[in-house]
Amino acid sequence: MSNASSATPSTVEPTADPQSWPLWVVEGIIDFPVKLPVNSTGSPVAQLVLSLGGEDPDGFMQLRPHDRDRLVQASWWSTTERWAYDCRGLVRAPDAFAALTRGSELYEHVADRLTLWSGYPVQVLGVRFTYNENMLRRCAAGELTEYDSTTGGDYTFRVNPPKNLNNAALFTPPPVALEAIRWLRHAMLASRTLDQFLFYYIALESIAKYVPSVVRGPRRDAQGNETEGLESQEAAAIKHLLQRRGLTPDGRRVLAEIRARIAHGNTDWATILVAHNNMATVQLLAADGIALVYGIDPATLLIMQPSPVLTLAPELSAQYSAQDNPTVSWGGLLE
Repeated sequence: MSNASSATPSTVEPTADPQSWPLWVVEGIIDFPVKLPVNSTGSPVAQLVLSLGGEDPDGFMQLRPHDRDRLVQASWWSTTERWAYDCRGLVRAPDAFAALTRGSELYEHVADRLTLWSGYPVQVLGVRFTYNENMLRRCAAGELTEYDSTTGGDYTFRVNPPKNLNNAALFTPPPVALEAIRWLRHAMLASRTLDQFLFYYIALESIAKYVPSVVRGPRRDAQGNETEGLESQEAAAIKHLLQRRGLTPDGRRVLAEIRARIAHGNTDWATILVAHNNMATVQLLAADGIALVYGIDPATLLIMQPSPVLTLAPELSAQYSAQDNPTVSWGGLLE
């Protein structure tokens, strides 16, 4: 399969207290197809504010319509006529790259909640600019002249000729592999780390039911003691795929725990890191399972590897001036 390296599944936990991390502002834009509410005087509100962190400023966001006049009138939405809102949100992060990644997750969480609140689908169009607000405050006080920042961008990868050009059999997959192949494709197109991992794991779960030559062992409890009955076909198949690659079968538990953390909404920094560190492994296992169900050697099925870099963005030291202060158009600091 993929020539990705097959590292043993591993866990990652933060080494510092997140409450000690500085606050960063993450600017972006979302597509929010609803008319603006009006205030007690009948005028449309100027902005919307919401907090995902309660009293903690981490998770606070402001949303401001890009074209306020349009968004107070009844009109049609389409993919070419977006209802854009400029946004800025606060996150705690140890550095600019972590802030950009955590900020992207914050925007997705906000989009999830706005979708339920409005009843219309909300989409994140982009995360554009991230800066250290603690440093910016010190710049405004005359203590510093520069503040740390970074810019976002679009998901990209380098393309080449087909990797499996001579394998025409790939166009006629076994029907039982169709679901796994689709989830594999969704994973490769996903730009968010947590989406990628979850989609790869769903592909692995989907194909595990049909991997040949799998021997089911005894069922075991959380302490490793044998219990009545046999383990599931899925669990046995994932262990089988791990052992084929020379990895410990205990890796199945690690991958399943990551999947559970993501599916249950735990999108903290530690979860993002551990999902990224295990991305190549879960992709490898999913593609190996698909190849075995096809009846071909997994080593001959080549797949674009997950990026070894979690966040790729230019790290900047922005020069501060009263004219170029990014908070001016918003009326002041976010915190």
